[in-house]
Amino acid sequence: MTFEQQFDLAYEKARQRQLYMGQAFAVIAQGDAVFVDNQRVPLPAGWLARYRMVECRRHYVKPATIMMWHADQPKPVRLVFQFGGGTYELQT
Repeated sequence: MTFEQQFDLAYEKARQRQLYMGQAFAVIAQGDAVFVDNQRVPLPAGWLARYRMVECRRHYVKPATIMMWHADQPKPVRLVFQFGGGTYELQT
């Protein structure tokens, strides 16, 4: 499974749990992984993420960008959370 597939699955599970239980959850990037509601999603080998926390509430997600780097890549990959309902986009 790719990072994108693993992240999508973890994020969708957290959003579903949030809809039923009404609790906020966090997406936290740190080092070689991104944590979605405390579930670890490892980055591909050689990739690192700068620490960033995104709070996901039931009807609101603060806009934020998680940036991930690899030594062999000139530009970072961005995981961009849009304002509002919690949609995100992985920009390469």
